[in-house]
Amino acid sequence: MWKFNFAPDVGPFRKKMTNGRWYAVAGDAGLVMCSFPFGKIEPNSGKKSYAGYLNECMTGFEWQVAAHMIREGMVEQGLAIGKAIYDRYAPQKRNPYNEIECSDHYCRAMASYGAYLAACGYHYDGPQGKLGFAQKIFPEFFRAAFTTAEGWGSFGQNIESGKQTAAIELAYGKLTLNELQLGSLDATTVTSAEVRLAGEPVENTLQKRKGIVSISFNAATTIQAGQQLRIALR
Repeated sequence: MWKFNFAPDVGPFRKKMTNGRWYAVAGDAGLVMCSFPFGKIEPNSGKKSYAGYLNECMTGFEWQVAAHMIREGMVEQGLAIGKAIYDRYAPQKRNPYNEIECSDHYCRAMASYGAYLAACGYHYDGPQGKLGFAQKIFPEFFRAAFTTAEGWGSFGQNIESGKQTAAIELAYGKLTLNELQLGSLDATTVTSAEVRLAGEPVENTLQKRKGIVSISFNAATTIQAGQQLRIALR
């Protein structure tokens, strides 16, 4: 997808493939829906044309690919696709609140939220009480909002001088956890986790694998609105 479908300038492609709607024009970057690097296609063959929607840049699909790339570690490429979309919908060009596809305010563009979750490395399983973050960008100093089934709040992390600390602050509702997973730059050296809820210690056990630390609480732990869960990996 990155090699054959991302175009820093879609102009030359659309000059050849004239069918389809002009969601991206000459000078715009974008991820083209479909390309044919190994075969020949007639760009204007009427009803038999493969190039109808497939030569367009639809943000709902672009955001999905960007999110998938970020999840898979292709962070720079995923962010480049996102930037291309933002540049196309800059206020001086188009409406930044209306990434059009089939019509105005098309809902598929909400796939952009998936790129945000991917950048956070966010994982949540309400019934099992599992929450996780494995940041793909700026893990040394990170802060982001998150939502769960019964509440929402913010997650923050700092890594400095080999010490990793994190905190969950709940702004609304409640959050019951059995397990918290954190991405760690050097998970192999972590031997324990000091966890405190509203200043009180929380007993836990630690498991680790490459890049991930899993903290299982000995009893279900509920964070209420206004409370903070702090973690220090040692």
